[in-house]
Formats: sequence, structure tokens, C-alpha cells
Amino acid sequence: MDKYGKNKKIKFYNLLPQNRLFKEIYPQCDIFVYPSFTDSFGFGIIEAMSFGIPVVSVDGQSRKELIKDGKTGFVINEPRKLTLKDLENLTLNKTIKELEKKVEILIEDKELRREMAKNCIEEIKNGKFSIKERNKKLVKIYEEAVNINI
Repeated sequence: MDKYGKNKKIKFYNLLPQNRLFKEIYPQCDIFVYPSFTDSFGFGIIEAMSFGIPVVSVDGQSRKELIKDGKTGFVINEPRKLTLKDLENLTLNKTIKELEKKVEILIEDKELRREMAKNCIEEIKNGKFSIKERNKKLVKIYEEAVNINI
């Protein structure tokens, strides 16, 4: 953050209402940084990818299922269970430095950002969590439910 903190093109946001994200923030973003260690699924990641925004995140819950490392963004490997002792040690500092490195790669490599942006949109349209794949699974579930012999 020291290197880019004063750059007026780089903005840091806290919590925002969803309508503002969709109308104002995502359309202007080039990189989405998701530093949280825990969440239930990662809807913010999917939302950002749907706008063609590469994601940089730490490993946790569904991150590696959502982000294809090196293709739609970067996932920083992190221990699954963090204790207070981990936080007191260099684990957190190391993670922050890794996040900074990956973000810096994307800031400096416009072509990589463009390629990842295309990959993000493709993943949302046709990937594991796409509406198309969801509908295939729902059809299978309903067909199996209808064909249950009672």
C-alpha cells in the first residue's frame, strides 16, 4: 500500500450497499482484492468476476473453487485455521506481502488483466457455478425426484 497508497486511481472501500457496487464501483474496477479469511461462499468474488474483474484473495472456504489461480485471479495460500498466535507471528504479514505482490503484478501487466478479465466472464457464463451448470444440476435433481419408485 505504501507504493500505491497515494495514487488517486487506486481506491480502498469499506462496506457498501449492493446497488452502489453494481452501478458505480464494479464498472470502474480493474482489480478486486478480497482479503477475508472466512465467509460462507464468496458472492463478492462471483459478482466481481461477472464484471470481468480479476480477483486477488487469500485461500479459504470456496476460494480455489471460484478463482482459477493465474487464470481468473490469484489465490494466496493460507493455513485453514488461524489462531491468535498465527496472527501474532509473521503469517499475517507474509500474507499481506503476498497479496501486495499479486496486486502489483496486475497493476503493472495490463495485458494479463485483460486476459484474466475475459477468463472471468467466460467462467461466469460457462463455468462450474454458471446458471447453465446450475440448471443442468437442477434438471437432474428433478428428474431423479420424479422417477423415484414409491
